[in-house]
Amino acid sequence: MRVSFGDLSMSLFPVLVAISSFLNAQESTRPRGEPTPPIPRSFSPPPDYLESMRERLNPYQPQKLQSLLMNPVVQAQLEIDHGTYGLVAKALAEVMKKSAEVFKDFDPTDTSNREAMQARMEKYKELQAEREHTTAEALNEIFPPEKYNRLKQIALRIQIQEAGLGNVLLRGVLADELAFSDAQRETMTSKAAEYEQEKQAEIRQIVEDYDAKLLAHLTAKQRKFYDQQVGEPFEYAPVSREAQNFERYQQYQDRMAPRRSE
Repeated sequence: MRVSFGDLSMSLFPVLVAISSFLNAQESTRPRGEPTPPIPRSFSPPPDYLESMRERLNPYQPQKLQSLLMNPVVQAQLEIDHGTYGLVAKALAEVMKKSAEVFKDFDPTDTSNREAMQARMEKYKELQAEREHTTAEALNEIFPPEKYNRLKQIALRIQIQEAGLGNVLLRGVLADELAFSDAQRETMTSKAAEYEQEKQAEIRQIVEDYDAKLLAHLTAKQRKFYDQQVGEPFEYAPVSREAQNFERYQQYQDRMAPRRSE
């Protein structure tokens, strides 16, 4: 059966879109690069909501891996053709539909019925485990296990590039396995922020040097026209959606810390 891109998009619609719909609404109205706004103090999410947010950061989600498999560069490295990708998509589509069905009416801001919410979260965890098993089973059956492992490595590498190593080490899928002590986590968090500022300063300097060298090739008249068109300097630092997801997860983690200690 021929699988169209449109069919795949619908069948592989991310499970957690329903959970994070209000976040997406906020992000869609904010210019790219603008800092993520703070969490309203009036919002009191259920305890399991933090776990559902963390799942959004998992680079090994089937839908994320399948998106990677559509990338020609990834396909070339793993020697995956369109037919192979179609087999993987078909194997995972049904379980993804089941997962989406569980949360189709889920409202993360509704805390009126915590028992029902808990039951749905337990069902989601079952489906999550089933998804992970189905993903490994399908990919390992279609091509050697080392290719599946390499695909996961690529997914993690891309997340590091988009969200920064500090985010991934301290709050991503590696965090539990690394088992930082409280003191080490505090040091790592401080150093990550410090080194990130240094990195951004160096990046800005590199960009400024590049721009200056390129503009030096304009004539005086061309440079005057350019300056008139762009005006005064304007600082703009685009932030990836993945980085924003990590930032919001940290905000919710901080927001819920007092509740977990009660």
